[in-house]
Amino acid sequence: MADSGWHTPDPDFYAEDFVTIQRTVRSSGVDLVVWETRQPTRDSRPTIVFVHGFPDTHGIWDPVIARLADRFHCVAYDVRGAGRSGVPAGRQGYAMAYLVSDLVAVLDAVSPNGAVHLSATTGARSRHGTRSPGSGSTAGCKGASLHTRRSAARA
Repeated sequence: MADSGWHTPDPDFYAEDFVTIQRTVRSSGVDLVVWETRQPTRDSRPTIVFVHGFPDTHGIWDPVIARLADRFHCVAYDVRGAGRSGVPAGRQGYAMAYLVSDLVAVLDAVSPNGAVHLSATTGARSRHGTRSPGSGSTAGCKGASLHTRRSAARA
């Protein structure tokens, strides 16, 4: 696993009634470390998955998650080669197809019945949108997209 720049969610950002759970999701031979922040009693809230760009880690989203965790099941993960996630063997392991597969694997693990996706980079959004046309709408910040369905992303 990569060890530079990883970040454990800052407890000062979160209210006491939230719980953050860490898990590992395997995708295309790489272990992705995923953090879920939620209120333990509200499992039916919509899911938002936060994806960082390079060279950041999931921790870049902590202040945003702190503001949304009372209304959403918030998920952030370290993309392959970043933070605590595994490093692929060779540069080809960073191809967009793998990054999209990683996103789908995380979505399947944390919200098998649907998800809302917020992307930090336009590349992930553009590629996901190409594989799943019409699946989302652009939110208020540059590069962000909200996706309410993803079934076509596996195509």
